[in-house]
Amino acid sequence: MKQFLNMWCARLRSRFGTRGESITETLAAILICSLAILMLYTALASASRMNAAADEQAANLREDIFAAETQGEPEDGLREVRVVGFDEGYEVQYYGGQTGDVMSYRLP
Repeated sequence: MKQFLNMWCARLRSRFGTRGESITETLAAILICSLAILMLYTALASASRMNAAADEQAANLREDIFAAETQGEPEDGLREVRVVGFDEGYEVQYYGGQTGDVMSYRLP
C-alpha cells in the first residue's frame, strides 16, 4: 500500500510540479478580488442614488399632474396664450404644480 501511495504521489508531482503558489501570486489574486468588490460596491451605490432621484422626480410629476387635473386654485391668476397664426391672444387661468412642467388652462 505504501508503495502504491509513493507511486501515486510521484505521478502527481511529475504532472503538477512540486512548487506551490508564491506570495506574489496570492497577493495578486487578493488585489484582483478586492478591486472587483470595490467596483461592485460603487455600481450599487450609483444605482441606489439614481433610483432615489428617479423616485423624487416621479413623485413631483405625480403632484403636478394631480394639480393640473383637479384644477383647484389657479397658480398665478391669468396668463395670455397666443395661438400660432392668429394675432389675438386669450387670457386664461392656468393650473399646475410647483415645477410648471404640467399645466392645464381654462378660459375664465
